Amino acid sequence: MAQDACKVLIPEISEEYQGACRRGFAHGKGNARGSDHYEGMFRKGLPHGIGTYTWANGDKYEGRWKEGMKHGPGKFIYKQDGEIIIQEGIWQNGKYQGLGKTAAYTIGHMMNVDRYRIRRTGDGNMILMSVHEHGRVHPSPRNLVMNINTGSGIQVGQSHGYENVSFPAEVRITYEMHDKLGVGSMVRVHFDVTINEPGVWEIRFYH
Repeated sequence: MAQDACKVLIPEISEEYQGACRRGFAHGKGNARGSDHYEGMFRKGLPHGIGTYTWANGDKYEGRWKEGMKHGPGKFIYKQDGEIIIQEGIWQNGKYQGLGKTAAYTIGHMMNVDRYRIRRTGDGNMILMSVHEHGRVHPSPRNLVMNINTGSGIQVGQSHGYENVSFPAEVRITYEMHDKLGVGSMVRVHFDVTINEPGVWEIRFYH
């Protein structure tokens, strides 16, 4: 059944939608159809994240999206003079930038982070994080919130994380720690990172 109350903001795929919804807009994993077809991640009614868009003429783009535009690593498959062309590389705001090596991860917004380490520890689809204070793992930082756009939350030992993650993965972590200058006061830590390369990843914060 189509979800009439869940809007898709691209007219060519707005006739039918099935999937996750938030505040009346497609948000999360979904499937949208019209003259064209898109299956993948949405944010606020637009393709955002990993997804596949198929145009009415059969052209197809598989890869990363941002606010309804091709953005990041992807593959565009189309016909030209009867020949199938495959164009792989990096897009930025809908425009092809050519072949290029994508960084393993890119740091976004960061606040009150003294020191951190991000490393890939093996093959898989998991991201774990831990907070270290005075040389020891802090088992439960105050008001800890870790969000990733795919996967399911887990705890491994004293590390928090997600498994079954699809990459690129958008990671947002917030928590509170004691201010080094004042024993009683707390500061809010905020850290955003996009991890592009699949694997088992470990994020550590040091205070």
